[in-house]
Amino acid sequence: MDQKAPYDLQYLNELSAGDHSFVLEMIKHFCSNAGDSLDRMNDLTTKQDWGSLREVVHKFASNLNLIGLHEAAATSVRLEYITENREGLDQVPDLVAGIRASVEMAVVKLSEDYPFEK
Repeated sequence: MDQKAPYDLQYLNELSAGDHSFVLEMIKHFCSNAGDSLDRMNDLTTKQDWGSLREVVHKFASNLNLIGLHEAAATSVRLEYITENREGLDQVPDLVAGIRASVEMAVVKLSEDYPFEK
């Protein structure tokens, strides 16, 4: 990983205990499935289904942490809080868009750095 990579695989590498195939499988899984989670988040935001959005964000946050998308993970914590407490809901679209932008940038870079067949 170069210094400008939008991800940090330190935690994933520690978790894998040196199993490079496990790391590659987790990267592939993230890259293949992130779009579905992001689309679901957008859909739930449009529908203002805050409870379901909180659940999707909570589940996706573990993937963000695993891939080392620290800023997006922090944003997801804030988004969970807002949707659970129903305070600051006007911020939700921008927070979801921020997570999407970070994830999409990471997926592009991960796919370049760790090519795999889709």
